Amino acid sequence: MNKNSKKAALICPTQNNMKSATIKSSAKYSGVKYSVDRVLPSAFIFNKNLRKVTIESGILEIGNKAFYNCSKLGLIIIQRNGIVRIGKNAIKGISPK
Repeated sequence: MNKNSKKAALICPTQNNMKSATIKSSAKYSGVKYSVDRVLPSAFIFNKNLRKVTIESGILEIGNKAFYNCSKLGLIIIQRNGIVRIGKNAIKGISPK
């Protein structure tokens, strides 16, 4: 998080056993609101329970291996005005549907 620019990135979820996740385009920390514009590399790597991800508009980048080997992940919903860059192997090893 950068307090001056009020920008942040999703590093990793707080629970590694979640079945669904929504990646929001803003977050509040210590009373300060930050805009979130990317998911960092390996954020959800090897999460064997994750089945669905919703990515809000405003998220511009999915880092390398962000969802790598999330073998049960079968649905990724990307809201409009989103993703500009998807990193190498970001979705490799997810469940094909």
